[in-house]
Amino acid sequence: MDETTLHKKLWLRLKRKDLGDEECSEVVCIDLKDSQSGHDIKEAILRSCNLYNLQNIVLKLRNHRGSIIPITWNVSANSSARPYVLEVVKIHQNIKAQPRSVKIRSYNDTVKEKLTDITQRIEKLEGEAPALKEKRSDKIDNDMKKVEQMLVFLEKRMQDAENVSWKGMFKKNPLW
Repeated sequence: MDETTLHKKLWLRLKRKDLGDEECSEVVCIDLKDSQSGHDIKEAILRSCNLYNLQNIVLKLRNHRGSIIPITWNVSANSSARPYVLEVVKIHQNIKAQPRSVKIRSYNDTVKEKLTDITQRIEKLEGEAPALKEKRSDKIDNDMKKVEQMLVFLEKRMQDAENVSWKGMFKKNPLW
């Protein structure tokens, strides 16, 4: 065994909800290596809990607070005093599956609808294109009028500033 590989011990308590059991079984210990993927960890759990031959089951791993946690290498190691709870449930055990209620259209209908939408958008743009030149010239005229007003205002201020002459620092004699 290589000394550089990391090992973790996961302590699990099995709850078989697929069989209707609400009580947990005894605590099981699983050794994990750092090179294991999530799939490998699930297989190790299935082997150690004798669940390997079951079909259509879902494994839910819960921490001590009851929150579902992912089954990956990142799961933190725990002790036998505070084991994780591994719930085994059937697929759609609590929810009755219903037939599909969404009507899926054929590919041809979808393509036709997209083509119609694009055609309508192009026609709308072509209809508004002649008015764009007029809107552009109106906008330019408005902007030019604003600039002209600003220039008139600045010119007036400059003329007012030219007429001011220096009369000294004080208008009245200081009393000191």
